Amino acid sequence: MSNEHAFSGNVDGLDEVPEAIRPYMGCPDYVKNIDPHTHGYPSYMPRALERQQLDRSILACDATHAFLYGGAYTPPRADYTPGTRPLLEQIVAAVCKNCRGDAETAKALVRWRRANIQHIGVCGLGTEEEILLGGYSMCHDASRTLVILCQVAGLGARLVIGLNEKLGGGHTLTEICIDGQWAIFDPSPCMPFAFLEQPDGRLASCWDVHRDPSIPTRCKPEFAAPAAIERYGTYFADFRLVNYPVTVSTRYLAQRFVRMITAQKIIQNYDYTGHLNHTALSAYTDLDQTAAQWVAGTLQPTPKRYG
Repeated sequence: MSNEHAFSGNVDGLDEVPEAIRPYMGCPDYVKNIDPHTHGYPSYMPRALERQQLDRSILACDATHAFLYGGAYTPPRADYTPGTRPLLEQIVAAVCKNCRGDAETAKALVRWRRANIQHIGVCGLGTEEEILLGGYSMCHDASRTLVILCQVAGLGARLVIGLNEKLGGGHTLTEICIDGQWAIFDPSPCMPFAFLEQPDGRLASCWDVHRDPSIPTRCKPEFAAPAAIERYGTYFADFRLVNYPVTVSTRYLAQRFVRMITAQKIIQNYDYTGHLNHTALSAYTDLDQTAAQWVAGTLQPTPKRYG
């Protein structure tokens, strides 16, 4: 098994960043110093797609706000070419067939994503199709999957990387453009919020929570978790945005995936509920056959579980 987790090419040149914004771009030093072998995260390898996304991410702050939220950075609508990702198109068609408008579409996709994929404490588990068919993912994989599903549906979407060095943690989620306004959507089922709908009905953006970390405490969660709700706002104290267009994702798909982690390494990782997740990489070996059976059935992933 190769010890390399690499993305063919890189993400440079796919989004133009003004010179004034470049000082706010890049992966924080404390993340660069994380040993991917010790932590079991192949996505921290320098050539990994996820690490490249961190290297291209832009810190959200007063100096970058107009660029990130003014329409210059992420297109509010996705320019998706039909036929590029047929499996994902079938998922979007099935999940969103009765949706009217951006908000209903985004809510349907994030809730479907949370309901059908189990959280596991390892990221970098393959292409979006492989992740969905395998049935497992960590927050970063969950979020890039939702970003691509939204783009297939025509919605503008991007990754949000929330880091908190002081608390020693972080979380990746998404922002989706809803009728011209960016809003938080969280596809990780271990997190208490799928989105932050405020008492007045407005969906909060990451910038909103950055300015007022108490917003989550006034929103209705998917499940009761007082400590997690209280902590949720801390992910936006130091958050970064990065585009993940289908053009990048499709290159990742074409190369397929070279794994450096083993099934034994995966089952040593615990999810946020303290229960051990069991899986095996063989769940991904018969991808084409599984995909055909999955789409023909009920759109429920059927991961192979062991133990």
